[in-house]
Amino acid sequence: MSTTTLETPTKPKRILKEVKLSDKGTAWCRKVANVAAKRAFRVKALQGQKSAFDADKIEFYLLPKIFHRKRISHVGEGKIYLHPEFFDEKGNLRKKIPQEQREELKAAIYKEVTQLSFKRNNTDYYKVMVRCPWSGERVDGAPGSPTAARGMLAGKKQKKAARKRKIEEVSTGLTENVEMWDLTAGKHVLVKNAQIFLADGKIKIARGVRNGKKLRTMLPGGADLKKQLGL
Repeated sequence: MSTTTLETPTKPKRILKEVKLSDKGTAWCRKVANVAAKRAFRVKALQGQKSAFDADKIEFYLLPKIFHRKRISHVGEGKIYLHPEFFDEKGNLRKKIPQEQREELKAAIYKEVTQLSFKRNNTDYYKVMVRCPWSGERVDGAPGSPTAARGMLAGKKQKKAARKRKIEEVSTGLTENVEMWDLTAGKHVLVKNAQIFLADGKIKIARGVRNGKKLRTMLPGGADLKKQLGL
């Protein structure tokens, strides 16, 4: 007896219709993208991204309608999509576009240039968005948006500080001669009569001063010290 397996028909992948900006509109966007890249990647650590960036290789398209509710721009492989509200029917930048909208469009291009290097909206992304010179209420990380980069970074810093457990060091009144690492000298040095502390009830710490520099190091024997102090 033969059996027949019914396969669930797969839904065909939706192909989005791409509409390129005009040559004039593309030239304007590439000019902004060049300025954005110079600003975004101007720090020494990002010189590699700056050197690799070539605005002439980026194609600019109108943002497909399915994205209009959630964003005004999007990035693909070598492509940047921008909301049609900024352009006329020929794909040129609209004439007499309000200054606020022009700023927001530039901020959107800056954001997508950034996203070409930082795929996720993480700390590195927001550090680059801090340098965005244009404001945009609907551009993630741009000045004037609910998720402005400075505010997002400050929030992340506060959360990190809250997660960081503060350990109190309690003075034991004891002193020892301890070898500690002197970063300036680049070697271990002997610090005489270093003060001994007990941190978190189990960590032995020595603190001392040598040549006017404060030195600190952790030592073994925290458990024994705790017993010695009767804690």
